[in-house]
Amino acid sequence: MPPARCPCYRQLTYNLQQLDRAVVVGERTRGGAHPREGFRVHPHLEASVPVQRALNPVSGTNWEGIGISPDVEVDAPSAFTEAYRRALEHVVALPVAPGRREVTEEAHAALAELRSGVAG
Repeated sequence: MPPARCPCYRQLTYNLQQLDRAVVVGERTRGGAHPREGFRVHPHLEASVPVQRALNPVSGTNWEGIGISPDVEVDAPSAFTEAYRRALEHVVALPVAPGRREVTEEAHAALAELRSGVAG
């Protein structure tokens, strides 16, 4: 979870995590859940005021001040590779079903490349 992204991505990440619909991989975010707006009070002073509040409809919470804690904590440069590896392993572990053989074979091949250091 890169720290410098739009708040909408963080809200989606937090909501999916709260609903147990995603595994979050990466680093803890900084904790800014409330979009802010700057108001000039003096030529040398600006007040930053929250203008909205993000809340998860199930838990009634958000990540303001604490950040989004990943389920799998790895440094930012390693996050994509770790998430990709876990996704491939999930696909490979799915039960065999009609029409899924090609996808499973592709996942096996991609996982082998990733493990050998060829991919990424």
